[in-house]
Amino acid sequence: MDYEKIMKKHWVHLGACLLLCFLLVLCIRISAGDRHVSSDRNFNALISRAELAVVMFYEKDKKLMRHDAECKKLVARLESIFSHVSKVPKYKDARVHFLALNYAHRDLADTADNYAITQMPTYMLFEDGLPIKKGDKPVQLVGDVSYETLRDFIDEYVGDRIEEIREDRAEARRLEAERWQYSGWGWGWGGYYPYYYWNYPYYGYYGNYWW
Repeated sequence: MDYEKIMKKHWVHLGACLLLCFLLVLCIRISAGDRHVSSDRNFNALISRAELAVVMFYEKDKKLMRHDAECKKLVARLESIFSHVSKVPKYKDARVHFLALNYAHRDLADTADNYAITQMPTYMLFEDGLPIKKGDKPVQLVGDVSYETLRDFIDEYVGDRIEEIREDRAEARRLEAERWQYSGWGWGWGGYYPYYYWNYPYYGYYGNYWW
């Protein structure tokens, strides 16, 4: 096999790997973090895929906000705090979903009613698509709360679970790193070639031959 063709083939494979990594990172960014839900169907799809989720039910009435500066300021504060909490490193590492549901949106009113939301804002926690409960009732945090209060609420009920998820993912990354440390690039016979080895001394490929 021609050397240039070999190198071209491997560069194509490398490019494909880089593209795949980019898409995976993009999927992670899309799948976690804070998101404004657009409909009941959208909420159900997202919550069913989330291992852990923090949901904020609030009301953002744009008509009212145009005439009420205090209401506009309150909504902006709620969204800002929620967004900042979603960026806490340990929550991002555990891929906790943060979903904001606007009760004023007619396509989301049913979802709020289904969870017996009577005050705005109300924060709820979900695990594997189901509300986390204390006794027979879902745990809720109600009112205009601070950044610290929202974090304390999350840590109180799902803090241990978040640490378990982080440890599991750290272990998975470690095992993946060990698997990939046995592959790389090297020099041989006057040329730059890919080699792969699993045990001592090594097992490599050059041209048409494995050795």
